[in-house]
Amino acid sequence: MKTFFILLISPFFALAQLRAFDCETELDVSVGQGLLERSQSIYSTLSSLTGDFDQESYMAALDLSEVSYGKMWFERPGKMKWEYKYPEKQEFVLKDSSFWFYQPRLNQVVVDSVKNAFVSDLPVSFLLGVGDVVSQFKVLNACKSSEGTILALGKKTGDENLKEFYLLVDSYSGVPKGAKVIDVGGNITTIVIKAPNLNDSLPKGLFNTEFSGNPDIDDRRGIL
Repeated sequence: MKTFFILLISPFFALAQLRAFDCETELDVSVGQGLLERSQSIYSTLSSLTGDFDQESYMAALDLSEVSYGKMWFERPGKMKWEYKYPEKQEFVLKDSSFWFYQPRLNQVVVDSVKNAFVSDLPVSFLLGVGDVVSQFKVLNACKSSEGTILALGKKTGDENLKEFYLLVDSYSGVPKGAKVIDVGGNITTIVIKAPNLNDSLPKGLFNTEFSGNPDIDDRRGIL
């Protein structure tokens, strides 16, 4: 089953909403386009980005939402790590066009290619610092929220799986602070990065894919 961005499946579900994506004041599209270009420019020159995050995942088939939170790290080129602390400990590591999903409770690691695992590689490419969001999307509308500016983006290139994509950026600097993605099945994933830190030196071995506990490895990269 493909999904975007990181959709966690667990016994705990809660109805919630990330208010960061609630529009409060409408902005001119030209203002939004300028912020999108600034955001791309800043993100494309970052060496690293870290921060705590909140996430809400809505599963349309079950009509249920799940709230989770943790810490994330990004390092150029093309490396990310998402460490979930709640509702259960889990880790995602993305690098070398593959991702590793570690579940300590099951003592298992699932390995797959980014292309196979995610509904759309357009937002993923941008988040990994290898995609150009300005060339792939245009701003449909823009508004301010309590956390920054929300940019509703429309695709310039074809992607039948991606229905809607919203980017949350700092209203002044343009630094990306979150994303909201809706796929054609109605599944919604919303992530907000709180107080992101830019260009910090990251610990050596942070993106190591050797996990403790000698877990079972389920490598699906050769499965279509």
